Amino acid sequence: MTAVRRIRKKYKNVLFLDAGDQYQGTLWYVLFRHKAIADVMNALRYDAMALGNHEFDHALPGLLPLLREAKFPIMAANVASDNEELQALLKPYTIFTFDDVKVGVIGYVTPLTK
Repeated sequence: MTAVRRIRKKYKNVLFLDAGDQYQGTLWYVLFRHKAIADVMNALRYDAMALGNHEFDHALPGLLPLLREAKFPIMAANVASDNEELQALLKPYTIFTFDDVKVGVIGYVTPLTK
């Protein structure tokens, strides 16, 4: 957290982004699932996250809790679902404004995701 705070303080226009796949490869995810990820990412004040294919490893019951608890936009422009809650929580993109400059960030999941 100290490094993130230092960079945000030193530089005016910074985005802290995540390209996904938080749901794979760590002991803290195995033990605590979405809760650990949401808590850490919220504490670090992420600006946005794109979903990776591993966020779908446990289907919607594994994904929706993260989307509910995240205090930042989670994006995937190419995910289609009939699930109304997923539609409401998942954003295709986010626009940030720095002074007069707008920066668009788009989430995209590999088409191989099931």
